[in-house]
Amino acid sequence: QLLMRAEQSDDILATTLRLSAALIAFDLGEVLQAQRILELIVNPHLTSETSINFLTLRAAVAIANQEGELALSLLADNRLQKATLTQDYQISIGRLRSDAYYLSRSYIASARERIYIDQLLSGRDRENNQEVIFSTLLEMPARSLASQASKAITSDLRGWLALAALTRQ
Repeated sequence: QLLMRAEQSDDILATTLRLSAALIAFDLGEVLQAQRILELIVNPHLTSETSINFLTLRAAVAIANQEGELALSLLADNRLQKATLTQDYQISIGRLRSDAYYLSRSYIASARERIYIDQLLSGRDRENNQEVIFSTLLEMPARSLASQASKAITSDLRGWLALAALTRQ
């Protein structure tokens, strides 16, 4: 129904409707259908909001398809970097980056993205995020954890690396 309305709408409304349809498909686990709908969008960068929604959803589809490098390149898009992001978008994008780095086996980068957004979270979301940080770092060898802890620039990352290193010993 959204796609039929999109066919009869102006560019901005059509893009918004297609993005909504793609998000619904993705949320229902229909990754291929979401990807096909995203491919129907002629110009996803009509507004800042459509650009943000397109890039983040396309990155989520790439992650679902095990394409971490593609997701990282989408999330590095200039339009996304220059956009004023709400806290919810910052959290969502941080999680996507973390997942993309994890797929690329860049465990420190993955954990670092989660550490950045940790202060934006509260309650159970924050606890879950911290569990993901810790389990991600435990993917690394103990020797590497200790070495990276001594080189870490931020105290937050250094603390997480040291904790994971101690746990692995």
